[in-house]
Amino acid sequence: MTSVLLFPFSRIFILTQDISDPVAIMAAHRHNSNVPLLSQQLQQVPMDALEELGKILVQYDVHDYFSVVLLHRHFDLSEGLIILNEYFDGPEPYSIGRSQPAGVTDAYPCAYYYSRDLESFQVYEFCTDTVPGVFSTSFQDSTSFQDDVRAFLLRSGLEGVLAISVSSPRDHPWIENMSADSTITTPLRDQSQIATLGVPTEWIFAETDTGISIRVWKACVEQESGGHKRQ
Repeated sequence: MTSVLLFPFSRIFILTQDISDPVAIMAAHRHNSNVPLLSQQLQQVPMDALEELGKILVQYDVHDYFSVVLLHRHFDLSEGLIILNEYFDGPEPYSIGRSQPAGVTDAYPCAYYYSRDLESFQVYEFCTDTVPGVFSTSFQDSTSFQDDVRAFLLRSGLEGVLAISVSSPRDHPWIENMSADSTITTPLRDQSQIATLGVPTEWIFAETDTGISIRVWKACVEQESGGHKRQ
C-alpha cells in the first residue's frame, strides 16, 4: 500500500510505504547492499558540490527538513532485513540504527541515493515514526526538486558519493559510533570537534545574506575493517 500526502511546508510530496510487501523488502535490502562501506568513501567531498546541492535545497525550501549525506553503509545486511533508525528523546537524546526484519515495525523511507543503472532514486535506510521532525518522505518522479538533484549528481559524477536524507535533529551536531550490531548516534556538545572526531557524513544548509552556509552536522567514526568502529 502507498499513500501520498502533501507536505505543508514545501513543494515535495510525502510517501508512506508498506514495507511488509515482499517486493519492497527485497528492493530495500538490495539497494542498501549496493551502497559503499564508509572506508570506500573517504575521498574529500568538494565544497562547491555541497554548495550547489545546498542551493537546490534552499531553492525548494526543504533545507530545514533534508540534508546532504555521504553515501555509505554501516554493515552488511542479511536477506529480508532493512536498516531502521530510531530516535530516543530526553535529557541525553540518542539515535540507534540497526538491522530489522522488514514489516516487524512501522518504517518510513528517510535516505535516498540516485541509481544511474535504474535511472531513479532508491531508498536505502528507514526511520521509525518516533523520530521528531521526520516524515515518511519520498521524491516523486514529476517533481522539479528531484529533477534538479538528479541532474546535478549526474553532471558532477557524484551520484555514488552524495545522497539526500531526512535531517538529523537540528539541536546540535551528532557523532556516530558502532556498538554491538548497531550504530549509536549521540549529541556532540562541542561543535568545534566534529570535523576532527570522525568522517563528515552529513551537511546542513542555511540561507544567509552572502549566500549559502554549510555546516557539518554528523561525523562517523571509521572502523578499521571497513564500516564503523566498534568501541
